Amino acid sequence: MATATPRFKRSTPAARKVEILAAARQRFSTQHYDAVSTAEIADELGINRGLLYHYFGTKRQLYLEVIRSTVRIPVLPPIPELAASGRLEDALTESVEGWLIEVEREREAYLAAIRLASSFGPDEEAAAMVQASKEDAVDVALRAMFDDPDAAPAAVRSCARALGALAETAVVEWLAEGHLSRDQVRVLLVQTSTALWTNIGAIMAPPSIRPKRGPRT
Repeated sequence: MATATPRFKRSTPAARKVEILAAARQRFSTQHYDAVSTAEIADELGINRGLLYHYFGTKRQLYLEVIRSTVRIPVLPPIPELAASGRLEDALTESVEGWLIEVEREREAYLAAIRLASSFGPDEEAAAMVQASKEDAVDVALRAMFDDPDAAPAAVRSCARALGALAETAVVEWLAEGHLSRDQVRVLLVQTSTALWTNIGAIMAPPSIRPKRGPRT
């Protein structure tokens, strides 16, 4: 009698985690959180559920890692050098276009991750974890200008957060609402990024304070 070939294949821990995340991302993007079964994810991959918990702890932690690994912003090229050479806009166009291709390829997973990231309500711990993942994405953007993202002035970090929020909203307007095309999203993000980083010095400068007028006599 022929025996079934086991589906389990030996993988490195890093490769196995990627496989688990991919399977979990597909399920969380098509099913409600409560309907997702970690046992089914493990069975699909031909592994013991204990291995899934070994890597990710709990179903909830797996769900949060799916969000963290899916919602991200484009990796930006080194900005000061490109701005000085006049090649900033071209480099940003290439970076943003590559990111949009990736987002379109994982459309359902990306939109599901955005929905999940905004659905925690009073769950402060989960909300804090999502916020931390967004700060990680901000650090990615800041590395285009600073060797150490922690050295970035607060105003620059705020601008990077705003750019990330714009990118997220623009993608939803494109993929979910159909109000923007991919080309429009690319132009929006490239032009906004170019204007932001080109004028970052003016944004960081303290506002001028007008002297108060004395009382009229």
